[in-house]
Amino acid sequence: MIKKVQLIVSLNITILIILSISTLTANTSSVKENDNFDTTQIIQLYDSIKNNIYSFDKAIGFANTCFELSKHAGYQHGIAETNSYLGKIYFHNGELDSALFYFNRSLIQFKSLEDKNKIITLFNYIGVTYFIDGEFKPAIAIFKKGLQLSDSINDLKMIADFANKLGACYEELGFYTKSINVLVKALEASRLSGNRQEEAHILNNIGIIFQNLNNYEKAGNYYQQAQQIFSDLNDPQGLSDILNNFGDLYYLKENYQKAIEYFKQALEFSRELEDDFGVALIINNIGGCYTMLQNFELADEYLEKAFQLAEEIGYHEIIASSLANRGNIQMEKGNYTAAIDFGERSLKEAKDIGAISDEIVAFELLYKSYSELNRFKEAFRCLKNSQLLTDSINLIEQNNQIHEIEAKYETEKQEQEIEILKREKEVNRLVQNYLIGVIIIGSLLIIALLILYFNIRRTKKALEKSENDLILANNTKERILSIIGHDMLSPIGTNKEITDLIIKEKNNLSIQDIIRILTPLKPALDTSYYMAENLLLWGRLQRKKISNNPVTGYLKPLIDDCFSLLEFHANLKAIALQFDGDETINAIFDKDQLTIVLRNLISNAVKFSEKKGIVTVSLSKENAYAVVSVTDTGIGIPEDDIAILFNKNSELESRFGTNNEKGTGLGLIIVKDFVESNKGKIWVKSKEGKGSRFSFTLPLASGISNDKK
Repeated sequence: MIKKVQLIVSLNITILIILSISTLTANTSSVKENDNFDTTQIIQLYDSIKNNIYSFDKAIGFANTCFELSKHAGYQHGIAETNSYLGKIYFHNGELDSALFYFNRSLIQFKSLEDKNKIITLFNYIGVTYFIDGEFKPAIAIFKKGLQLSDSINDLKMIADFANKLGACYEELGFYTKSINVLVKALEASRLSGNRQEEAHILNNIGIIFQNLNNYEKAGNYYQQAQQIFSDLNDPQGLSDILNNFGDLYYLKENYQKAIEYFKQALEFSRELEDDFGVALIINNIGGCYTMLQNFELADEYLEKAFQLAEEIGYHEIIASSLANRGNIQMEKGNYTAAIDFGERSLKEAKDIGAISDEIVAFELLYKSYSELNRFKEAFRCLKNSQLLTDSINLIEQNNQIHEIEAKYETEKQEQEIEILKREKEVNRLVQNYLIGVIIIGSLLIIALLILYFNIRRTKKALEKSENDLILANNTKERILSIIGHDMLSPIGTNKEITDLIIKEKNNLSIQDIIRILTPLKPALDTSYYMAENLLLWGRLQRKKISNNPVTGYLKPLIDDCFSLLEFHANLKAIALQFDGDETINAIFDKDQLTIVLRNLISNAVKFSEKKGIVTVSLSKENAYAVVSVTDTGIGIPEDDIAILFNKNSELESRFGTNNEKGTGLGLIIVKDFVESNKGKIWVKSKEGKGSRFSFTLPLASGISNDKK
């Protein structure tokens, strides 16, 4: 009798693999929850748990420290993760009930934290624990939940993993059709994810199912595909498992010599991996093959080695199997008393671990040995127990077969229903296609009419807009020509006459005379320059040719520059220019545009202020904006004019200043456009005879320190 490898060869190492993954997750999830909590010590403790996972007391100590640190800091991820690690510690110590307790506690906590990846991981832990404990139905329920959640986030790796384990559970229960169906899904997912190692394990598992169904040819084909992938990946564990399965396959085909060849190849890989459990299993299998070949000397040698190693590592299933095999050898040799001794020892081990098939083998050995010694009472007792256990297994198998037949019936019924639904769907599709055709034709006609209607409207609007644009362009041209003809040519002509005079009389004029003649020209020249600049800017605004280039900076330096530029004009009227407010205010603005805004507003304030007046520029903050105000003590603005002051389409004429200064009437229009271009607003408060206050806003440069300016 030999022992085949378990269906899911990766199940026994699943927890170890996940340990390293969860450590990486713990490294990154903590920062999001509490930026002020340093998780370095907890992560180091997780590493210590992993490194001491087989040293129960040490691992528990590290876990308790993790729990206390996380609890003290209110670090919920740490508390949940520590419960997960406690589950792993108890799992590796063989205390599966305690492992389930902590895994379920961690699952509840991660559900409250809505951490889907951790929830998937814990479904994996819990399902594996149930599987190892032989509780296949609850394992199926858990694996299904994990599969559903993995499917919802399209995690192909975990879809393949959960489907693979579901297949294992169905195989253990004898539901081979369900097992193959779900393993095919696992195979598709593993191939889509590019996980070749998982693909090889699934191929191996499908091969085992066909082997259990006595379809040795298909089993061999799947084993070969798996072996090729394991070989390409240079995976010694996978190669050990698949070679052991090949040995099992040839044992069942009664080609014992070929089976020994495969078992010996598998043995080399298990020894290389220092896998004592794998070595004990394979040595026992080789001993079983030599027993069938009647080579009792070699058989006993291998079985004794298997027994000694299994006893050393606590592999009770192999202890029971090797003892029964050695008992059969003694019985074949006629040493019935020795055979009984081996049989009783094998029976005790089998009962301790609940291995019914090993109990049956031991009872059959004892029955035959007692019979040969004419101890019929003991022989009858063993035969009766063997038959009872066999009947119980047969009953389980019959129930499984019934379930399998029911599953096939349900599958066929579903297929028939699907076929009926397909036909109904085809009829509905034809009707729908006809109706859709009618609807499409009607819709196209309606769409065509709508397109025609909207095209007519669009054309009409475009013509109206073109007409309005043409009117605006003509008005703009007339306004510019009027300003050039009346407001700019006069001061330019005056300046030209004086310049001609200076050139003509240059030999008769001293430097002081020239300075005295030119000094009064500066205000007129400045006024003409500003007029020209405003005209150019206004023209560019009309054609939308000005771009906005915002920067972050202080406002006070720009105000100082404008004061310096307009100081000469202010001094001519003995007007004081002063600043009031917070000099440290930062804002976001286009520097060139803001300079023009400030210069126009301050220039207007000087223009409309009486002699010895005061012009004040103030800075303040209001919510997320800087507020700039230019206040004068001048003649003010009529109330009727305030409402249309910033309206570019208004007929409001430019007014003369208190010293007969002339403007274009375009300055405030440009100011409004530039303020709005910088995401601000402008408004005015004024009273005739009392003065005016022009205010506008700019976005504050929030979050930028002064040191960086």
